[in-house]
Amino acid sequence: MNSNPWRCVLIGGESLLIQCAQILEQRGHHVVAVVTTRASVRKWAAERGIRVLSEARLLLQAEDLRPFDYLFSVTNLSVLADEVIALPTRGAINFHDGPLPEYAGLNTPVWALLNGEQQHGITWHLMSAQVDRGDVLAQRRFDIADNETALTLNTKCFEAGIEGFEELVSGLGTGELKPQPQATNLLKYFGRKDRPEAACAVRWDRDAHHIATLVRALDFGGYANPVGAPKAHLGGALWIVKRAEVLEADSVAPPGAIVDVDGAGVTVATGTKDLRLSGWETLDGRLLEEPLAWRKGDRFDMVGEAAAQALSKTNAALCVHEGFWRRRLETQVAIELPYVDRSAPPTAPSVAHADLALPAVPSSGERAPALIAALVGLLARLGDKENFDIGFADPELRSNLVAVPGWFAPQVPLRSTVDFSLPFEALRSAVAAELAELRRRGSYATDLVARTPELRAMAARRAPGVLPVAALVVARLDDAVALPGNELTVAFAADGSSSRWLFDAARLPAHAVAAMQDQFLQFLTAADANARTPVGELPLLNPALREQVLQTWNATAAPLRAEACVHRLIEEQATRTPDRPAVTCEGRTLTYAQLDQRANQLARRLASLGVGPDVMVGL
Repeated sequence: MNSNPWRCVLIGGESLLIQCAQILEQRGHHVVAVVTTRASVRKWAAERGIRVLSEARLLLQAEDLRPFDYLFSVTNLSVLADEVIALPTRGAINFHDGPLPEYAGLNTPVWALLNGEQQHGITWHLMSAQVDRGDVLAQRRFDIADNETALTLNTKCFEAGIEGFEELVSGLGTGELKPQPQATNLLKYFGRKDRPEAACAVRWDRDAHHIATLVRALDFGGYANPVGAPKAHLGGALWIVKRAEVLEADSVAPPGAIVDVDGAGVTVATGTKDLRLSGWETLDGRLLEEPLAWRKGDRFDMVGEAAAQALSKTNAALCVHEGFWRRRLETQVAIELPYVDRSAPPTAPSVAHADLALPAVPSSGERAPALIAALVGLLARLGDKENFDIGFADPELRSNLVAVPGWFAPQVPLRSTVDFSLPFEALRSAVAAELAELRRRGSYATDLVARTPELRAMAARRAPGVLPVAALVVARLDDAVALPGNELTVAFAADGSSSRWLFDAARLPAHAVAAMQDQFLQFLTAADANARTPVGELPLLNPALREQVLQTWNATAAPLRAEACVHRLIEEQATRTPDRPAVTCEGRTLTYAQLDQRANQLARRLASLGVGPDVMVGL
């Protein structure tokens, strides 16, 4: 039993955190809280009665946890606030998957491989105001093998991390561990915006060994890949390559040309040697079936300097938001149109469109928030759903991606929360805020699905990047394009004057779209007239249809035959329509003939028991 046990808090999201926690417990120390969003770590902690927090800043409010001795940041990619770092009484300590000070920042195993390093390492260090600049407490260095991948090098880092943590805990316990300041002249720092050039494109005019190194450095096996997948463009589509082998033969064909096809692999000419590439995947992580459809003589598209610069610039701007998009895609909820028959067998899509003029309103700024809010409100009413996502794109998003088509998502999920009791103006404001957020974050790399295990699993059922319904803002209606898999795409002209409704006619009939357009117009017109009307009270029916539904179809009054008893009326109806349903209860239906027959049977039974007129019968 430890006579002086520590109270510890751990922050992170990988299995290494669990192993470090177990080492602490084996040494007699107490893990009082874990900060994580990873389900497996939350489950482990909950099973042991350890308090779980979702964000590090919540430690500032958890006064019942204080005081605690150590804060261990283990595989935690978020920068901690100075106030959080100051909470432990003895120290805040971080695990870094690189040797300091040579490799600071993020994804250092990948950069070590790309830079051709012969050695790598891990570091346990004190946390300070400067990221990865605190004094070193424990460090391990090891060789990098010739065929090392991101997966195998990360595994070595984790193994060395456990060894280093055991040394760390022992040294802290005995007091013999002396922090060592870092040298400042060797520092290399890799931030969130640092990614391989050209968004990880395979550049065929480069050295074959350079390409093979790129493929290995981005091979995370089945685990999440936070950097990017090596990609090549052929036949109008991007493909992910998983394995690359440099051959002895010098390339004589033009770079990018396929010189041989062998089962699931192809041999491609480069700027130096031929390269055999295999394990090809689609952007949703699906392994290509054998044999490949490519042929000898086909040629992958080249990525020139201008394209490479555009890819690098766009990727650097967007990759910092990948965490947001990953969470948004993992938690998205699709809205299902009630007019689509989902029991029908799959058929080839048939895209049609119907244009709809929109009512003019006095100019009061951007019209898109009101139009999209009206569409969202209509969908919520039709589907009786308060929370859902639809696809979104506008000219700003498209302008940022026009130079790099196919590399980044052309639509992003717009999240909608509809409270039917709140006024339309509240929904309009919420949509405006959501549009501002989407425009700030732009888009995401199309290989994100393949790089995320949870999204790959979703892709087996439905493409996470394509939602059934989408809303677009376009400069011209002819710019509107529906993604494959969209059931309905509503494109609004930027000036708010018109819209185009593109729909899959094989699943969504034209008359249903016409009905939705009419409902949208009624909803929008009423919302424009009085934006304070609750969303749940805005009309969906035009006056004529409303009259038909509420009055005409309910005009069922008929003359009452005072001389006829109910059982006589049923007998007459049984004579006229014996086979029509008369009554249904708990899944059983009787026709008029069956009902009349049972009534007669019951009457004869009652008569045999002496029941006559004016005699009460218990039911």
